[in-house]
Amino acid sequence: MDREEYLSLFLSEKRCLNCGKRLSVEQVKRSSYCNWICHYESLLFEEDLCIYCGMPADTVDHFVPRAFLKKVENFVNHTTLIKQKLLPACRECNSTAGDRVFFTIGQKRRYIQNQYKIKYAKILDSPHWRDDELDELGYNLRSHIEHNMYKYKIIKQRLRWPAH
Repeated sequence: MDREEYLSLFLSEKRCLNCGKRLSVEQVKRSSYCNWICHYESLLFEEDLCIYCGMPADTVDHFVPRAFLKKVENFVNHTTLIKQKLLPACRECNSTAGDRVFFTIGQKRRYIQNQYKIKYAKILDSPHWRDDELDELGYNLRSHIEHNMYKYKIIKQRLRWPAH
């Protein structure tokens, strides 16, 4: 096996640092990512928080949904008039917003927060337990209630984002 064959074999086993897809030899020579989106996401999520709720971001939100852009391009002769804006978002916020179009980030944030109020209404309406009350309960019930109290705290933080 000559040097070139060894190098191509070695390079062909490389994977994208962001998504794990196998990289071609040409991609490996250019960068360690399969495309510019993976490269952008890796830079974006190093320390970023979801712009809508403040949780750690693990996806990119297309502020103007791609599905909407595809529909608009059919009417505009293949020229995109809307500049795409990619924002850090957690998976839940990104999927909650779906392909709805909003005019501002604040409007989208309020929509997502209202959806969470509906989705988590049962947890948000649950009673608060004192430590002495929890001490009287069995292990399973106590664990369940403590877990719900923890979820309550996280949901309230997400609904208050950004902190006022």
